[in-house]
Amino acid sequence: MHNRFYINEKLTPELIGEYVSLSLILNHVKAFRMRKYDEIKLYDGYGTVYSGVIKYISKRDVTVEIISCKTALEYSPIKISMFLPFIASGSMDLMLSKICELEVQSIYPVIMQRSVKIKAKDISNKGKVERWSKISASAMILSGRNRMTIINNPMTLEESFSSCRFFDIKLIASANSKISLADYLNLNPNCAKARLEHSRSLLIAKFKQNLSTPAMAKRSILGAGSQTDDYTIPAAPFLKNEKGIVNIGCYIGPEGDFTEDELKMAENNGFIKVKLSDFIMSTFTASIFSASILSAYFFNDASITSNLPCKDI
Repeated sequence: MHNRFYINEKLTPELIGEYVSLSLILNHVKAFRMRKYDEIKLYDGYGTVYSGVIKYISKRDVTVEIISCKTALEYSPIKISMFLPFIASGSMDLMLSKICELEVQSIYPVIMQRSVKIKAKDISNKGKVERWSKISASAMILSGRNRMTIINNPMTLEESFSSCRFFDIKLIASANSKISLADYLNLNPNCAKARLEHSRSLLIAKFKQNLSTPAMAKRSILGAGSQTDDYTIPAAPFLKNEKGIVNIGCYIGPEGDFTEDELKMAENNGFIKVKLSDFIMSTFTASIFSASILSAYFFNDASITSNLPCKDI
């Protein structure tokens, strides 16, 4: 039975044992034919989960008794950010919803020269961002995650480069690149180190909860400047900020690809061009494809986040 619901109302651990009125989820509760005394889980989108029991259901309200509160532990040092162009509104919403089901921590809608034109007033349109936040919350519930993907306000390409100035792994999709995304991930020593660090962090988190976990498979870490037949994989400086986070940024171009000036600007900001496929993809497909590849590569040891260690509050 579906009993997971997103709430944007402010709940606190002090409410444990109290009755809370949650009219915003009334329609969902009725749609899933939930009844009095059914168990329910409430997610705030930032890792906190409240467990409760339905006490009353009326025509205008639903009352829940809060039983417990847990927060999912931050288990991975890897944070993936996708920088995406504007496409047609309906396709944009669907694209965002699919990416938010993956292990992507943040999405940055970026205004590019060949992306779908948007009006100046839409750049600061709070309604658009609020709609995207609801899409992200729905994707979190559907995928079983405890944290929803943060979708930021639209920004220009120049502003986006400034926001990821200190990222550790910087990628930009380009059909003309000689380096494929798969080769870059498999041959770059920094990617292997980040993946190994994720596995180590996951094992530590599980051991702290006294969970039995299989021994971590040995992985070979290639040396810097690993070579294939016709090119050398560049090794970006592997940096970590003071919180020990590995930030990964990936840009996807609009229909018609990036302009030469945009690609040159990206390279000047430390980005490496990678080819997603031997075939041309639409922006919609390329965005979901690249997010899936990055999630599968860096998080292949992770179970669904709802099964990861939590701590009681």
